[in-house]
Amino acid sequence: MRDRDRSSREDTVHDEALWDVWFPQAVEITAAGVRDFARAVRCWHVPHESPLVLPAQAGTAPATLGASALLSAATVVVARAIPGRNLARVLHVEQSFAYDRHPRVGDVLDVGARLTRRTSRGAVALLTIDAVLAADGRTRVRSSSTIAYDGSELGTADLAFEDVAESVMRTGSGPGAATAANFGN
Repeated sequence: MRDRDRSSREDTVHDEALWDVWFPQAVEITAAGVRDFARAVRCWHVPHESPLVLPAQAGTAPATLGASALLSAATVVVARAIPGRNLARVLHVEQSFAYDRHPRVGDVLDVGARLTRRTSRGAVALLTIDAVLAADGRTRVRSSSTIAYDGSELGTADLAFEDVAESVMRTGSGPGAATAANFGN
């Protein structure tokens, strides 16, 4: 049953009209690109130690190789959904990926994204953006991202949102605005 479910997902054909943005042939998976990306992320299953060694032509790409294209498409959707946005007021809430088939060397991938949910809690808008990588019209990678956007006027709500964002950045991926000035001291 599981193999049947997997093959039916792989056979999903995408209608470009279903997506808010669609970028045909946006990403080409090359052996050199896979090697360079694998070297950057220290991927264990792709040969990357030597610039003279390329992954096998039939090899799969590291799982996160398409993430940049998916996030770029999602950014376009967010830009359209929140005119005049201030990126300092955006907080990344969650993100997930599902792989119907990992991209492989030789794939030329289309990228699509759409706004699937928009809710508000006070002045904070929660947006969910779904995105897809497809090759030959068939699903390869699906992603879903949720962000929070604080649309309140300057005031006490801003302070609370900035405190939350600052706290996340301290324990997350890098320094926030307040700690950036002290970074390295």
